[in-house]
Amino acid sequence: MRQLSDDEILARLAESKAILDLKVTSPRRILAVAMPECYRRAVEAIVGIGISHVVALTAIDTESGFELQLQLGRGTVVSLKAILPAEIPELATVADLLPGASVHEREVHDIMGISFKNSPDQSRLILPDDWPAGVYPLRKSFTPVAPVASKEVKQ
Repeated sequence: MRQLSDDEILARLAESKAILDLKVTSPRRILAVAMPECYRRAVEAIVGIGISHVVALTAIDTESGFELQLQLGRGTVVSLKAILPAEIPELATVADLLPGASVHEREVHDIMGISFKNSPDQSRLILPDDWPAGVYPLRKSFTPVAPVASKEVKQ
């Protein structure tokens, strides 16, 4: 399959009503923006033009909520950004569309607390199983607590 040019990708993705904004940020790098409720449909549009390799899924705690970016591609990378409200940080899973996304969704849930509705696997990935529920170490509100030794250490 021939790799699409940046202009061809822009033209095809511009047809999707799920994508609000679309621009080339540098050669072979495209930024697409979607509302949280349109995130899954936007991913379907990107996958529909043959871009389905998961590069990364990242989240940033901002003053207005959480900025989530899913990066897909080989050659040209399409970054899909969605801004989630801090009160209810959740999105529909895309793990059924992109099997490689499951592990990335688990990581983002573990460390940022963003939920992925209908995810096939919501088990912990990074944090230990006994980590306190509702405590997310990469949120700005996180305050680390000094560990307390559970046993005396022999010297």
